[in-house]
Amino acid sequence: MYAAVGIPTRPRQRDLAPPQPPNAIYLGRGLSTRTRNNIKRFLDFGWYLDAIAARERCSRHAVSNVAENLEKFGNVCRPL
Repeated sequence: MYAAVGIPTRPRQRDLAPPQPPNAIYLGRGLSTRTRNNIKRFLDFGWYLDAIAARERCSRHAVSNVAENLEKFGNVCRPL
C-alpha cells in the first residue's frame, strides 16, 4: 500500500562500528595498561598494596589482582 521512500535498506557507512585494534580486549574495561604497568613497577620496588592503591587511585583489590596475576601467569593481565 504505502512504500517507504528515501529510507536505505542497509546502514550508512558512518553508523557501522569502526575496526577494533588488535588489543581491543583490554580497552574500556578494568585498569588501563599504564596503571597496570605502574602497579607492577611499584610491586617490584616493594611498596605496600595500600600505598600503591592510593598512588594509582584504584582499589586495593585491583592491586592484589595484578600481584596475583604476576605470580600465577608472569604477566599483569590474565591470559584469555
